[in-house]
Amino acid sequence: MDSLRRTGWIFDAPLSSAPWYHFYELYDFSVINWPAFVNTTPAILALVFFGLLHVPINVPALGISTGEDNLDVDRELIAHGIANTLSGFAGSVQNYLVYSNSLLFIEAGGSRLAGVVLAGATTVVMLIGPAMVRFIPVMIVGAPVILLGLELLQEALINTWGKLRPHEYLTVIIIIATMGIYDFVTGILTGLVLACLDFVVQTSRNSAIQEISSGDSAGSTIHQPFVQRQSLEEAGKQTLVLRLGGHLFFGTIVEVESTVRGFIVGEAFDRHLIRFIILDFSRIDSVDFSAAEAFVRIGRVLKSRNVQLIILGLDVEGDIGNRLRNVGLFKPELGAQIFERLDLALQYCEYEYLKTLDTYQVPLERGVSQHQS
Repeated sequence: MDSLRRTGWIFDAPLSSAPWYHFYELYDFSVINWPAFVNTTPAILALVFFGLLHVPINVPALGISTGEDNLDVDRELIAHGIANTLSGFAGSVQNYLVYSNSLLFIEAGGSRLAGVVLAGATTVVMLIGPAMVRFIPVMIVGAPVILLGLELLQEALINTWGKLRPHEYLTVIIIIATMGIYDFVTGILTGLVLACLDFVVQTSRNSAIQEISSGDSAGSTIHQPFVQRQSLEEAGKQTLVLRLGGHLFFGTIVEVESTVRGFIVGEAFDRHLIRFIILDFSRIDSVDFSAAEAFVRIGRVLKSRNVQLIILGLDVEGDIGNRLRNVGLFKPELGAQIFERLDLALQYCEYEYLKTLDTYQVPLERGVSQHQS
């Protein structure tokens, strides 16, 4: 045995004969090296983030590999949170669901009983102490680690070939190379930055304008005399409806702003007079600060061209409404009008157009809401 230990086939005998609970005797918060603790904070935060991220990634992947469709990711997150909390109070490390190990365990016929037996065996090893380590061959510990690394590389590089788009596959290669050259934390941060850039690029390619139409294609349902209806056909031609959708941020709002400017500035405005522009917010998921400011710029440009800005389908008390209010879109000087439905907005446009022709004025149908300051 000594010869095997000298040649590196078996682990060396541990020098300490301390009992298993000696680990807890080392806890002394008065001797903590706080500068060292601060230096390790990035690694700690990365591990916490990774501990949260692996559940919604590995659990569905494990379900696909095992054919298990009855998955509850929320329940798994709660279970991991409870386990990690108890583990932390016990002075142990956080829980991590290793995909390859779990798949190997399941394919080998593992069950809940086998998991309990494994936990019991681990407890026995902890109580016995490190003395039994001197009888464990190095290859038994090293081989699973090497196998795990090879399986993870296969999963990341080979199994994803042809399934990922070229730039996504390149991102995987960059993350793996960064982890190999530098460290785990740098690789995680690199992956986050690349994922954010990919999201911005991909989202920017999706048009924020889902549909552009004129008011004459869908007039209001209010009955008007025949003579006035002829005049309202012209009002419909001077009304532009833009149905917006998706996430509006600095990458997508540029299209909206340039499109609106294209209709009211230059020769296009001279050829086709626009008096009302309706922006439909009903399909918008979110608006960031830069996009909200862009709508204020749009409102100012429309005001300078005597074009009425009308906002449709917006919950003024919701998150998007509050963001637009905070940047000043609902200020009286911009004159923005807010309506719940397209029919009410078109009705407002028709009445405003008729008022420019004569003294005609009819009270608006109930449900029309004016701009809110």
